[in-house]
Amino acid sequence: MPSLKKTTIKKAQAIFLDCTLRDGGYYNAWDFSPDLIHHYIEAVTEAGVDVIELGLRTRKTHGFLGAHAYTTDEYIKSLDLPNSLKISVMINASELLTRAKLTDTLALLFPNSADTSPVSLVRIACHSFEFVGALASVKWLKDRKRSINPVLR
Repeated sequence: MPSLKKTTIKKAQAIFLDCTLRDGGYYNAWDFSPDLIHHYIEAVTEAGVDVIELGLRTRKTHGFLGAHAYTTDEYIKSLDLPNSLKISVMINASELLTRAKLTDTLALLFPNSADTSPVSLVRIACHSFEFVGALASVKWLKDRKRSINPVLR
């Protein structure tokens, strides 16, 4: 009879990410009142959310889009955010995979060094046919991050 090898299973710590503002922004052009933002931040903090996806980073400038369509570092720093919350933004792979040079597009969307940015996590939304093309973006973003946040490894 073969012997059964005892294995140790590590318990993974769940990370809770809320994307209410980014997702909800599709209905109001990412234009939220300061009062709503304040109450939202209080609510997700009280609920024990680890990461909030505050919005997008986009190069699109046609028509009116609110602050959460761009979610710049300067805007994020203007918010009263507790230290316990990590900040995330989303980018669409379709905006990265254009005729423009990928690194130029990323540099426009993420002009600040990762060490000085309040953004801890960047989520790249892509279709299956965009996946391989988006991988270079992941490498570029990772290379900009010198210190790894242990919560978001």
